[in-house]
Amino acid sequence: MAYFWTEVDIDVEDFLESCSRKEKEELIKILKEGDLWENTVSNNLSVLEQEWNDVLTKLAKSRLRLLNEDEELIKKIANKY
Repeated sequence: MAYFWTEVDIDVEDFLESCSRKEKEELIKILKEGDLWENTVSNNLSVLEQEWNDVLTKLAKSRLRLLNEDEELIKKIANKY
């Protein structure tokens, strides 16, 4: 049987833009399982900084469960600064 090798140059940003949210989540899971995903949170954070990061992470993970009013309030707060 003949084997063929094809090389395709794909820009990372183009690739990610074409992925669905589910596909991106799967990619992150694979990277974490393969120890290719570094924890970007510094270990030298103050208690308040760590608490703030925890709140933002929790908020991001629950985004799809937010009420429309809550989402609008969050957007107003973010746009205020």
